[in-house]
Amino acid sequence: MRTLLKALAIYMVITGIIITLLWPQESTVYFNPLLVMLGDRIYNKAINVIGDPTSPQAHYTIPWPLRIPQVYFITSIIISIILYFISRKLWKAG
Repeated sequence: MRTLLKALAIYMVITGIIITLLWPQESTVYFNPLLVMLGDRIYNKAINVIGDPTSPQAHYTIPWPLRIPQVYFITSIIISIILYFISRKLWKAG
């Protein structure tokens, strides 16, 4: 189980990098749909909470790390860290 979580964490980081580099293409969704959907949700929430959703350029009203495509990479790192801590907890418990 621990090895599986580590492999999943590595996969998340690698797909986060790929999606960030290839972002304007629609095919990036196929690398990791969960990551793209979660990143889009964080992006939209950031615009609604931090930024100005009424602005015609709402993208520029939020901080740089929360913009697309950077949010995909940061989301993949956060998920990987969470998976790492879960695997450590399982290692200590088992």
